[in-house]
Amino acid sequence: MKDFENIANSQTSSGLECLVLVARFLGTEISRDAIVRQHAPISGKECTARDIQLAAEANYLDVEISSINWSSLRRMSRTMPFIIHLKNGEYVILSGLVPDPQSTKGGLIALVQDPLADSLELLRIPEKEFRKRWDGTVILLRLGTDDKTPYAPFDLRWIFSEAGKFKGVFAEIGLISVFIHVVGFVTAIFTMIVFDKVIGYEGYSTLHTLFMFAVAAIGIAGLLGYLRTLMLVNVTVKLDILMAKLSSKRLLDLPVSYFEGSATGTLAKKIQEASAIREFVTGRLLATLIELSAVVLILPVLFLLSSSLTVLVLAFSAIMMTQVLLALRPHRRHLTALYHTESERQAMIVETVMGIGTIKSLALEEEQRQKWMQKTSEAVLRQKSVATLNGFLQETSGFLQKLMQLTIIWLGAQFVLAGEMTIGTLIAFNILSGRIAGPLVQLAGLTSKYQETAISVKMLGSVLNRAPERLRKGGVTPPISGEITMEDVNYSYAEGLPPVLKNVSFRIPPGSVVGVVGQSGSGKSTLAKLLQGFDLPQSGYVRIDGFNIREYDLQYLRRSLATVSQDNFLFKGTIAENIAAGHRHAERTEIIEVAQIAQAHEFIRTLPDRYDTVLEEHASNLSGGQKQRICIARALLRPSKLMLLDEAMSAIDAHMEEQVLSRILENRGRQTIVNISHRMPTMLMMDYVLVMHEGEVADFATHDVLMQRCEPYGTLWASAHRFQSSHKPLNISRKS
Repeated sequence: MKDFENIANSQTSSGLECLVLVARFLGTEISRDAIVRQHAPISGKECTARDIQLAAEANYLDVEISSINWSSLRRMSRTMPFIIHLKNGEYVILSGLVPDPQSTKGGLIALVQDPLADSLELLRIPEKEFRKRWDGTVILLRLGTDDKTPYAPFDLRWIFSEAGKFKGVFAEIGLISVFIHVVGFVTAIFTMIVFDKVIGYEGYSTLHTLFMFAVAAIGIAGLLGYLRTLMLVNVTVKLDILMAKLSSKRLLDLPVSYFEGSATGTLAKKIQEASAIREFVTGRLLATLIELSAVVLILPVLFLLSSSLTVLVLAFSAIMMTQVLLALRPHRRHLTALYHTESERQAMIVETVMGIGTIKSLALEEEQRQKWMQKTSEAVLRQKSVATLNGFLQETSGFLQKLMQLTIIWLGAQFVLAGEMTIGTLIAFNILSGRIAGPLVQLAGLTSKYQETAISVKMLGSVLNRAPERLRKGGVTPPISGEITMEDVNYSYAEGLPPVLKNVSFRIPPGSVVGVVGQSGSGKSTLAKLLQGFDLPQSGYVRIDGFNIREYDLQYLRRSLATVSQDNFLFKGTIAENIAAGHRHAERTEIIEVAQIAQAHEFIRTLPDRYDTVLEEHASNLSGGQKQRICIARALLRPSKLMLLDEAMSAIDAHMEEQVLSRILENRGRQTIVNISHRMPTMLMMDYVLVMHEGEVADFATHDVLMQRCEPYGTLWASAHRFQSSHKPLNISRKS
């Protein structure tokens, strides 16, 4: 039996190996390489329980770390296996506790698995020896619940939580604001002293002194106000970066199916709401809170100047707040309708711009213009409703504020005439009273702005809170040799819809060249989506090199595939940058080499800037065939054992397609190639052909075998040749 003291005495991380083994026991495969990439400390000798916890939680396992005694450990025997920490700094797996037949006092034997031993058989460690070496730490792992999400929900709490990280800055802003408010008394006090003391006694020297003091105070307040603005701008920029980071991360983590089912304009409108949300937090909300702090300082001063007039100010403020609060519900209703209408209008605009070629080719300009104007009319009507209500509230509040000032002067003048107040005090009170009503009305109006922001948060949250492409990342990352297997795969686009794939089963050997053919709607492109992990089957298994595709780290899987899709999407940038996308450190010679294989080098040489030619949006300065060849070159540059071509040459003529395929096959090495195509002659170049028919595998064999036994394949082949033979130039003569 191996000495317990020397367990796991190796340069390899025992904590990492324990995590992998326990996760496998729980039914979850975790990639060692992925864990080390994400959490480097776990691979070292100084690995801590916290490092194991972080790595486990990243793979959506629930973790509980406890420091317990032997009695507690005995009571936890039903929850084994779990990871324990030894006093020598290593980790082992405790699989169970069994009675010790040699003990007369009910002793136990610990069944321990050393993850670094040559054999994974259980070691039987006596209780006394175990307790001597164990430091009391237990790491319990459980499978995460199904509804567990790696994301904290995006809502106002998240926003305020992120803003709370700058509470030190906000505290400094608050202190500066208090000082500015105190300086704000200077004008009122200056006015009061001048009218009550200076003018009556003709104190010129006092007047000049007070004036210089007031100017200095106002100047200091201006400098502090500028400093406060700089601090706010700094916080605003950081919040913008945080929200942009969150939005980009979560948006790019969403599955392809979400984007396919969402209008581009509507999605863009929702993402743009981030700026409105940030503006509320660092703009309107903060400004209102700053002004409210002035109320706390000014209100006691107003009571000292005149309690009667102060009550009057509060009464008018209450009336203004009430009328704003009463308008909240209709305001929210109008705002919600406006947001939805604006989203639809923006979607219409984007659709018109993106589909302008189709619109013009079908002569639909007038119909599209009418649709555009209809959406615009709806949006304008909604804007009018919101603007009308806002205008009513604004004018009513303005009227009440002016009425309040007139009432203060009317009533205050009576107090002055009665000798109960000086004229300077009245003027000072009138100046300060405006600092009370304004913030209180802003506070009521803040509720309205909060509603707008809540709608913005809801719209943005409808995107950012969606489940990502796959909750569990950090899956297996084995070297891919190119074997593809599907076992009884069934798939439909949504629940209740007819299946697109039905009991699909086949095996593609590594290093083979396979064509996939079938009528439109037979499920060819759906196979491509499943192989890339864009969608998962409702039942059955998709395997690459024997691993279920669900077990793969998605990014690793897609980096290991060389894919050319039907989209032919090219980024804005140079041709060289587009070919090197995904392989940014490629040399120019490598870029030229793959362009030559893809038959793109010849036309690139004719361009003025050759490989440095800047592509316009949607690569509109290239033809469809040229775009496809650049996309093929991009895929060829990626070192991969598996290439997936999904109608990759549909815009290329048959002769050019044959040339490109020939060059690809000449240079492929042991690469597996899956070529989904509707052009039957290219199937002669394939090792095998997979025939899809109405969502099922009709057959999988060589061309010659299929011609003898597969009716759907024979029909496709005959149709292709019948079309080619009948597609001859027409000889039309004009009769005189």
